[in-house]
Amino acid sequence: MNCVLQCLAKFPWKSDSSTKYTRNDLTREFFRVMNQLSDGFVDDVSYSAIDPQMLRDEVAKFSNRFATYQQQDAHELLLCLLGELNKALKSFQLEKPIEVNPIQDLLNGKFRNSIRFECKHDIFNDQPFYSVTMAIPEDYCRRGSVTINEIIESFTREDMMEAMCLSCGGELKKCSIQTEFLRFPPVLILHIQRFRITDSRKLDTVLRYPLTGLRFRDSSGKVFDYDLIGACHHFGSMHGGHYIAEVKNRRSNKWLSCSDSSVNEINLESRKDCRGLLSSDSVCILFYELSA
Repeated sequence: MNCVLQCLAKFPWKSDSSTKYTRNDLTREFFRVMNQLSDGFVDDVSYSAIDPQMLRDEVAKFSNRFATYQQQDAHELLLCLLGELNKALKSFQLEKPIEVNPIQDLLNGKFRNSIRFECKHDIFNDQPFYSVTMAIPEDYCRRGSVTINEIIESFTREDMMEAMCLSCGGELKKCSIQTEFLRFPPVLILHIQRFRITDSRKLDTVLRYPLTGLRFRDSSGKVFDYDLIGACHHFGSMHGGHYIAEVKNRRSNKWLSCSDSSVNEINLESRKDCRGLLSSDSVCILFYELSA
């Protein structure tokens, strides 16, 4: 949980969030922790640690697996936390429609899954997202290295196949399938699947990703550039290990490595390769913010 919270604390939350959303136990504890972290813990290594126990207890009410002290998947925790926060904040909007839902405001993206048949009976499914989960293509697993752009290209690539067309009575028809981004949010969370269930192993493929200038285009061709504000790293195996966070101080622009209560300043600029990319075989969640 600590790793996820340290990254979430770097989001551009509204300054009054900790006093605005107090009518629900979960939202009150979440924004209290966000306020405490932004007030110093990850911004100044001299500050003492905070204890998110009360927030963990609130999250555990929605999923028992987070009630124990055993390691849990950081991305599953992130989705659970954001999903329940969004539900609570939507209930506030019903009571007071002018309220802004900060989860929707910062994270509400949308992509489209399309199946285009040769018979023209196309199928489109638009899906909102808070984070995008992408697999490392098998070819790159064997190669041992992949860039985030190569993963994105694989995620959005148009593939040809045969599928049943219900409009044609269930006949097999040639078709193309593709995922396209329709809307990009102010904060983009990219989850890289390192835990592979099929053979119960963790992928140690080196991921290369930019510190600034991660570029996307939506379906209309509009450009969106993103800069990194945080990253979750996992060290260990599928059966155990440890998470740490690397986060950017919004005030000083310095980068910090956060391992539970231990916080140390790091120099990510010095870790760039000749193409200006960072490399890691442990990073599993990337948090990018839309460039100003």
